[in-house]
Amino acid sequence: LNGKKLLITGGTSGIGFHIAKKALSCGAYVVITGRNEQRLKDAVNNLSSTKCQYVIWDHSDISILPTKLSEVIKILGDIDVVINNAGVPPMKFFSQVDEEEWNRIYNTNLKGPYFLIQNVVEYWKQESFSGYKKILNISSQGGFVGATYPYRMTKWDLRGLTEGLG
Repeated sequence: LNGKKLLITGGTSGIGFHIAKKALSCGAYVVITGRNEQRLKDAVNNLSSTKCQYVIWDHSDISILPTKLSEVIKILGDIDVVINNAGVPPMKFFSQVDEEEWNRIYNTNLKGPYFLIQNVVEYWKQESFSGYKKILNISSQGGFVGATYPYRMTKWDLRGLTEGLG
């Protein structure tokens, strides 16, 4: 990872934060994203590396994707690795799920990664570069079992998208 440029969505805590920490320790340049600026500032401070910056980005809002992606590219100069980690957990289960809950989860956990991948691949196709570019999609064990509520369904779908792109 030395010298590689990573975009990590949902990098303020948990898996995304620890991926950023490890990547930075290996010499990577990292941009983490999230919706809450204070949490982003805290994460960057805790990562304590001049090679880490953040972009405030709600991945459920596709209308801001081109602007935010340009912001990341301006910071990094390029993107070698995209790690789709941002996600929201379930608040309701099968019989209680309403359209608002459905959209909240699907827009962040599946629509956001789908369109980010689409836009990054188009960017990569327009650029001349050497070496490999990579996309890693973080799912869960819910992507390997049947599902009756949106959270697990998005993990199933993200797994299918990943296999399809592969």
